[in-house]
Amino acid sequence: MKRKKANEGEFAKLEVPMQKRAVEKICRKYCVDISGLIIKIQRDPTWLKSDFCGMADPKQIGRIDLTPNAFENKQELIKTIIHEGVHVKQYRKYGSDYVQRNRKHMEEVAYRYEKIACKILGVI
Repeated sequence: MKRKKANEGEFAKLEVPMQKRAVEKICRKYCVDISGLIIKIQRDPTWLKSDFCGMADPKQIGRIDLTPNAFENKQELIKTIIHEGVHVKQYRKYGSDYVQRNRKHMEEVAYRYEKIACKILGVI
Protein backbone atom coordinates (compact mmCIF):
# COMPACT_ATOMS: atom_id res chain seq x y z
CA MET A 1 0.00 0.00 0.00
CA LYS A 2 1.36 3.40 -0.97
CA ARG A 3 0.90 5.97 1.81
CA LYS A 4 1.13 9.72 1.54
CA LYS A 5 4.23 11.19 3.14
CA ALA A 6 3.29 14.85 2.85
CA ASN A 7 0.23 17.07 2.92
CA GLU A 8 -1.30 18.09 -0.37
CA GLY A 9 -3.44 20.90 -1.75
CA GLU A 10 -4.40 23.59 0.75
CA PHE A 11 -2.43 21.72 3.43
CA ALA A 12 0.86 21.50 1.49
CA LYS A 13 2.50 24.26 3.55
CA LEU A 14 1.98 22.37 6.81
CA GLU A 15 5.21 20.78 8.04
CA VAL A 16 3.69 17.76 9.79
CA PRO A 17 1.60 15.24 7.81
CA MET A 18 -2.03 15.32 8.91
CA GLN A 19 -1.99 11.66 9.92
CA LYS A 20 -2.53 9.88 13.19
CA ARG A 21 0.75 7.99 12.83
CA ALA A 22 2.59 11.34 12.58
CA VAL A 23 0.86 12.48 15.78
CA GLU A 24 1.83 9.26 17.55
CA LYS A 25 5.45 9.51 16.34
CA ILE A 26 5.87 13.08 17.60
CA CYS A 27 4.22 12.23 20.92
CA ARG A 28 6.66 9.33 21.36
CA LYS A 29 9.58 11.63 20.52
CA TYR A 30 8.57 14.09 23.26
CA CYS A 31 7.39 11.36 25.70
CA VAL A 32 3.82 12.67 25.71
CA ASP A 33 1.36 9.94 26.65
CA ILE A 34 -1.78 9.99 24.51
CA SER A 35 -3.13 6.65 25.68
CA GLY A 36 -6.75 7.05 26.68
CA LEU A 37 -7.25 9.88 24.20
CA ILE A 38 -9.19 9.76 20.96
CA ILE A 39 -7.44 11.87 18.34
CA LYS A 40 -9.66 13.22 15.57
CA ILE A 41 -8.02 15.14 12.73
CA GLN A 42 -10.23 17.81 11.18
CA ARG A 43 -9.37 18.07 7.49
CA ASP A 44 -11.68 20.93 6.57
CA PRO A 45 -9.54 23.66 4.93
CA THR A 46 -11.74 26.42 6.37
CA TRP A 47 -10.01 25.75 9.72
CA LEU A 48 -6.85 27.26 8.21
CA LYS A 49 -8.50 30.69 8.50
CA SER A 50 -9.06 30.35 12.24
CA ASP A 51 -6.69 30.72 15.17
CA PHE A 52 -7.69 27.36 16.61
CA CYS A 53 -5.28 24.43 16.62
CA GLY A 54 -7.40 22.02 18.59
CA MET A 55 -10.23 21.46 21.01
CA ALA A 56 -11.19 18.94 23.66
CA ASP A 57 -14.73 17.66 23.23
CA PRO A 58 -16.90 18.36 26.31
CA LYS A 59 -19.44 15.72 25.25
CA GLN A 60 -17.14 12.89 24.21
CA ILE A 61 -14.67 13.30 27.05
CA GLY A 62 -11.28 12.01 26.00
CA ARG A 63 -11.57 13.17 22.40
CA ILE A 64 -9.24 15.84 21.06
CA ASP A 65 -9.89 17.36 17.66
CA LEU A 66 -6.81 18.68 15.88
CA THR A 67 -7.33 21.32 13.21
CA PRO A 68 -4.93 21.80 10.30
CA ASN A 69 -3.18 24.67 12.13
CA ALA A 70 -1.90 22.18 14.72
CA PHE A 71 0.18 20.57 11.96
CA GLU A 72 2.06 23.79 11.14
CA ASN A 73 5.16 22.27 12.78
CA LYS A 74 6.12 19.72 15.44
CA GLN A 75 6.21 22.29 18.21
CA GLU A 76 2.70 23.55 17.51
CA LEU A 77 1.37 20.01 17.35
CA ILE A 78 2.87 18.92 20.67
CA LYS A 79 1.82 22.18 22.36
CA THR A 80 -1.74 21.64 21.15
CA ILE A 81 -1.86 18.04 22.34
CA ILE A 82 -0.49 18.99 25.76
CA HIS A 83 -2.91 21.91 26.10
CA GLU A 84 -5.99 19.96 25.01
CA GLY A 85 -4.90 17.01 27.15
CA VAL A 86 -5.15 19.33 30.17
CA HIS A 87 -8.74 20.12 29.18
CA VAL A 88 -9.53 16.40 28.93
CA LYS A 89 -8.22 15.96 32.49
CA GLN A 90 -10.31 18.93 33.61
CA TYR A 91 -13.46 17.45 32.03
CA ARG A 92 -12.78 14.11 33.69
CA LYS A 93 -12.15 15.63 37.10
CA TYR A 94 -14.75 18.41 37.25
CA GLY A 95 -17.31 17.55 34.56
CA SER A 96 -18.20 19.42 31.39
CA ASP A 97 -20.64 21.87 32.96
CA TYR A 98 -18.19 23.09 35.59
CA VAL A 99 -15.34 23.43 33.09
CA GLN A 100 -17.53 25.34 30.63
CA ARG A 101 -18.76 27.71 33.35
CA ASN A 102 -15.17 28.35 34.44
CA ARG A 103 -13.66 28.40 30.97
CA LYS A 104 -11.40 31.43 31.52
CA HIS A 105 -9.72 29.89 34.55
CA MET A 106 -9.45 26.49 32.86
CA GLU A 107 -7.74 28.09 29.84
CA GLU A 108 -5.27 29.88 32.12
CA VAL A 109 -4.41 26.59 33.81
CA ALA A 110 -4.01 24.81 30.46
CA TYR A 111 -1.72 27.51 29.06
CA ARG A 112 0.39 27.54 32.22
CA TYR A 113 0.76 23.74 32.16
CA GLU A 114 1.51 23.80 28.41
CA LYS A 115 4.29 26.36 28.92
CA ILE A 116 5.90 24.42 31.79
CA ALA A 117 5.61 21.04 30.05
CA CYS A 118 7.04 22.36 26.78
CA LYS A 119 9.99 23.91 28.60
CA ILE A 120 10.72 20.65 30.45
CA LEU A 121 10.38 18.61 27.25
CA GLY A 122 12.56 21.00 25.25
CA VAL A 123 9.80 21.85 22.79
CA ILE A 124 10.35 25.62 22.96
